[in-house]
Amino acid sequence: EQEAIAEQKRREAEEARRRAVEEEARRRAAAEEEARRRAVEEEHRRRLAAEEQLRRQQEAQARYQQQQAAWLRQQQEEEQRRRAAEQQAAEQRRRHEEAMRKQQQWAGSTSQQHHQQQQQQWTHQRNHSHPQQQNNWQRQHYPQQHQNAAPPPPQNHYQQQQQQQHPHHHSAADEKYAAMANQTGDDGQAVITRIKHDILIQWALQPPQLQMLRPIDALITTIHKVFPPALGVSGHDYFTKWKPISAADIAGASGLPEEEKLKKSVRKIRFFLHPDKLPHDLNEEQKFMTKMLWDVTSDAWEEFQKHKADLDWVK
Repeated sequence: EQEAIAEQKRREAEEARRRAVEEEARRRAAAEEEARRRAVEEEHRRRLAAEEQLRRQQEAQARYQQQQAAWLRQQQEEEQRRRAAEQQAAEQRRRHEEAMRKQQQWAGSTSQQHHQQQQQQWTHQRNHSHPQQQNNWQRQHYPQQHQNAAPPPPQNHYQQQQQQQHPHHHSAADEKYAAMANQTGDDGQAVITRIKHDILIQWALQPPQLQMLRPIDALITTIHKVFPPALGVSGHDYFTKWKPISAADIAGASGLPEEEKLKKSVRKIRFFLHPDKLPHDLNEEQKFMTKMLWDVTSDAWEEFQKHKADLDWVK
């Protein structure tokens, strides 16, 4: 019986050792599995960190390349704008020089025709006026030569007043338009500047000095020549409705411009160019041209009235 009890205790001890060994094996296996899991997770984190760093480097490189490309495009665009501005300025200078050359040619032929017309008017006036009136006119203008030399052909009424009262004076309007004709900067509006120069040089200012406004009668009878499609501005059906005013339309019995007829013609021009009367589909160039023609005509008319008032005061 004692042997049986000892055998049982021995078996129980062996079973306890077996269970302890198995438990230790399970713990060791669990620890190894946990170590492998942690190693895998650490490797995964390192791989993700490396991928994120690579992605950021690629994004930074892409941003740098985009910035470089944008800078190059900006440089190219600035160079293109600079070249375009230089070409535009060169073209504007060429047109200005061409306009000046044409204006001088036109001024020479027009001056000769105007001189012939004045000579004919003076001859007509001399043949139909009283001899005593001619004698008085000669004494007034040629006190030393009135008996031996004939007076020069009379100018129109506005030119007579201007030369008698202000032979070398430029009014504020003259100085304003002369300065505008000499402007070279386009302040970003090259087309408008060109139209302004063309109007002043080819119509508004007296050649060849281009320092004074032309007489109001000359502006009235030639304004139709600068209506669109003149001077490179696109045409419009509205401007075809204008009926040109001839020298005969504003001339009085003496053949010279008459104030009342000048006044009526100026009103006609103002009515035609009034903003409320203009079509709504005019482009910016056409609108600028009508405003410029309105301003020049109004200033020239005011100059005519001013000089007339000065002449009446002197009389």
